Amino acid sequence: MLTQHNTCEPALHNQPDKTVRLGTILFQRYVVVGHILGNDNFELFRVQDILHVHRTQAITDNLAVVLLKKKLKDQALSSAFAHAALEARQLHHANILTVYDHLNDELREGSVIAWPSSFESVAQQLLHENKVQGMPYPMVKSILRQVTKALNHAHTQQKIHGGITPHHIVSNAQCSKVGLWGFALSLPLIKSDIGAATPWLGHNLRAYLSKPVLNGHAPQVEDDIFSLGLVLYEMLTGQHPYDKQAANQCEKSTNQLSRPLSINRCQWWLLKKQLRLKKFKSPAV
Repeated sequence: MLTQHNTCEPALHNQPDKTVRLGTILFQRYVVVGHILGNDNFELFRVQDILHVHRTQAITDNLAVVLLKKKLKDQALSSAFAHAALEARQLHHANILTVYDHLNDELREGSVIAWPSSFESVAQQLLHENKVQGMPYPMVKSILRQVTKALNHAHTQQKIHGGITPHHIVSNAQCSKVGLWGFALSLPLIKSDIGAATPWLGHNLRAYLSKPVLNGHAPQVEDDIFSLGLVLYEMLTGQHPYDKQAANQCEKSTNQLSRPLSINRCQWWLLKKQLRLKKFKSPAV
């Protein structure tokens, strides 16, 4: 039985791949030392690079492999995921987790990324906090400031994340160091999902995509910011603003949302504008 490195929210976490256990060697190079998190489409495993075990420990002990679920191992999707990983490798920023490589063999496909040992996702941190009140305001403010820097950098490079969820934002316990991962990984799924008889996108990812994206439009900058606004509201309140309903199926308006207790009316006005997806403007707290 695989020991989890961190505890994940049960509703968002599928059972780990039973063929991957502690000690499993992935791609003939990376040995699994822990399970980090999982969702409908991916699983993250903490790994060590056995080919460079004598290198700087800070490098070998801070790696993870993002494995695609077996249902996604498709020739067309594999090519799209490899291209997405190549795009993500071009992003270099203090608040973006580095993508080192994208690997594929007859059994599995995945990307090797940086994953500092002290980091937890926002989804995991929300479990530690009061679900009614959300995360402490100073932590949310620090996370937002650093994620906004990451997105600004990516957007100036014409790179779109395409699917920000609470799993994609990670930080240390004090939220003084924050990272964003998963750039472009959702884009092949979004493209393949349109008109598909069997949808590729899981419920959790759908809940954070904008209405235009769900209706078939390619993700744009404002769609990233909309997704970030949803996560921001969840960090502030402990609850998804639209109860995890997809934006193209939800009839709830922003006027029906309650203002998070930790922000003032001006900040709430800005956040509500962002949740309505009017135009690109970073949410402010």
